[in-house]
Amino acid sequence: MPAAPDIVLKEIASQRALPYAGSTEHTIDLLRRLDLLLRREVLHRRRAQPVVSGEPAPDWMRYAAVLDEEVDALLLRRTPPVADTDAAQAEDHRLEIEIAQLTVHQAARIEASAAGLPLVELTRALGLSALEADILVIAAACDLDRRYERIFGYLQDDMNRRRPSIGLALSLGCSTAEERLAAQALLFPAGRLLRHRLVEILDAADEGRPFPSRAIKLDDRIVAYLVGSQDFDARVRDLITWSTPEIGGAYRGVSHLETLHRLRSLLSLGAERPASVVYLQGPGSADKPVFVRDLCRQIGRPLLLVDAEELDASPAGFSEGLTLVLREAVLAGSAVYIDKVDGLLEQDTNRARLRALRRCLDLHPHRGSTVFLSGEMPWRWAPAGESWRLLPAELFRPGHSDHISIWTRALSGQIEVSERDVLELASLYPFSQARAIAAVAMAKSRAELRGDGQATLSDLSVGCRQQSHVNLGRLAQRVEVHHRREDLVLPERQMQQLTEVCTQARFRCQVMGAWGFETKLSLGKGLSALFAGPSGTGKTMSAGAIAQELGLDLYRIDLSQIVSKYIGETEKNLSQIFNSAREANAILFFDEADALLGKRSSVKDAHDRYANIEVAYLLQQMEAYDGITVLATNLRQNIDEAFTRRIRFIIDFPFPDKEDRLRIWQRIFPKGVPLSSAIDLAGVATRFRMSGGNIRNVALTAAFLAAENGRPVETTHLIQAAHWEMQKMGRLVHEQERASS
Repeated sequence: MPAAPDIVLKEIASQRALPYAGSTEHTIDLLRRLDLLLRREVLHRRRAQPVVSGEPAPDWMRYAAVLDEEVDALLLRRTPPVADTDAAQAEDHRLEIEIAQLTVHQAARIEASAAGLPLVELTRALGLSALEADILVIAAACDLDRRYERIFGYLQDDMNRRRPSIGLALSLGCSTAEERLAAQALLFPAGRLLRHRLVEILDAADEGRPFPSRAIKLDDRIVAYLVGSQDFDARVRDLITWSTPEIGGAYRGVSHLETLHRLRSLLSLGAERPASVVYLQGPGSADKPVFVRDLCRQIGRPLLLVDAEELDASPAGFSEGLTLVLREAVLAGSAVYIDKVDGLLEQDTNRARLRALRRCLDLHPHRGSTVFLSGEMPWRWAPAGESWRLLPAELFRPGHSDHISIWTRALSGQIEVSERDVLELASLYPFSQARAIAAVAMAKSRAELRGDGQATLSDLSVGCRQQSHVNLGRLAQRVEVHHRREDLVLPERQMQQLTEVCTQARFRCQVMGAWGFETKLSLGKGLSALFAGPSGTGKTMSAGAIAQELGLDLYRIDLSQIVSKYIGETEKNLSQIFNSAREANAILFFDEADALLGKRSSVKDAHDRYANIEVAYLLQQMEAYDGITVLATNLRQNIDEAFTRRIRFIIDFPFPDKEDRLRIWQRIFPKGVPLSSAIDLAGVATRFRMSGGNIRNVALTAAFLAAENGRPVETTHLIQAAHWEMQKMGRLVHEQERASS
């Protein structure tokens, strides 16, 4: 005797580690109703095709076909002989009564259920008819209980066809031939069952097979959903971030309160309101995911988040992946947030992705649906159909005062820091709310690993650095810095200027935000510095020292990769660098910047015009950038005057005099280098007029010479190395220097 449906479903729930709750019981009821429909169909088939001989079938037939008695056993009831007309009619009448009673029982269970039942919720969300719901159960039967394979093979008179055909499904669900003919449209590509990927037609490509004979199968994700699984479709599972914030509570963000209240009012009408596509325009640092999460918490909706670029790169592709993501939103009753849509559509030369987006949104259930789209550019593609309303909302980058609030909230009750520390953190690490919280969590993890459990400001600095690591790509290289300001040898004036750069970097939020100076400035809120001086005078080293002291990453910009002969490419490269740098909170170091920032010339041809455009574009980017930009040049006189007017600090790096050269010589050797007690660093500094970069090369060469001779570094090693360095530079050695050697 085969197992009853309720036992089978309990075993399935156990195997999938699912609770045997109302959803599984409802599915059992659905299979019981299917059994009744199948019994009725078997009875009708036997009455239409009576058995010619009442003799029992031979044993070999049991291996080639499903016999009547086996089907009766599978359906847990003995079908009366077709010759007994009265008994058959009585059985038919009894089946109709049982189907009606079970339908009433199902309605009562649905009414009494506290939680939504999967098939009921799916039917409501997609607007499915009762017949479409029956087709779903019929298509899922073989995946829920294998006994249906033999029953379907029996009814289709072909044991190789163990899944229900379209014709069989419609016969079970329809009463007349006219109804079956009209219902075929439900399984056309435009029907809800196929366009929402609920049902799959297995042999749809077989053009020789009649349409009613084609087999149907329920999508695996829908099968799992019917028995209570909440796992996402495997094709998009790794692309989805799921957010189920608690309902109610205050807004955890620090800005855009007016926008949040306005959207909350528009989206709070539940299923009665129109479908909405909300486009959030703003930079990546505008905390759009945090904003959407809090908005969904306010309106009582869970949220499903996905990146459009990752979706496009997935094996499913953008169109199919978006269809599956929107289907997951229907199954979960959630809103959807799709990030970076504008960048994907901007590259859409043949508009295929735009058409896919519009099609998916038009097919997505409408009443009460909410889809959030996000990008940095203003929306201009108009994806919403007539049944959708487009709600554009601008979310700008948080200001300095916002960053103070972000860090105050992130640190509240987590790490003990002073108010001054909060201002410095907000100035150096203008994070979004999510990144600030992540940095605090990382600092606490470091403290726990250390064993004392109390995170310090040093732990927090490390957490902030780790949150700031961003790959700027081939256009910029991250520079490992080891020097501090104490290692620099510069005149007092230049040292004071470098100190002032660090001071302004640390207290920007206090002056700009808390004291309100940002309300007086539209642009130029960042720090820009021009380091001008001969090669080897410490410009790169000074930029590294600033980065080391502030705890920020330093990126050297490769101008050979930025400047392009193709029109518009230089601007595109600059935009990519500055946008990435905003996320990295990095110091941008343009070495030999005069190659890009040369004086603008009079326009004599198209090349002059576009060269001037590049200079103007860089000016705009520097003024809009809130971080630190350092430009280095060997020839200050070649820099366009427009730059010098708009740069906050201009620091001249002079060629070192004799006293500065001696200080460089005294600091150039590491502690582990053995130096002769008779070494004459003052004499070498006097004789050889070199920059700090050249002195570093001489010291390194002298160390190798000493290692080769097995002796400490002596004056003769320095002089010999200095001669080689000057010859490399193409400079003649003074007679006095040659004689002394």
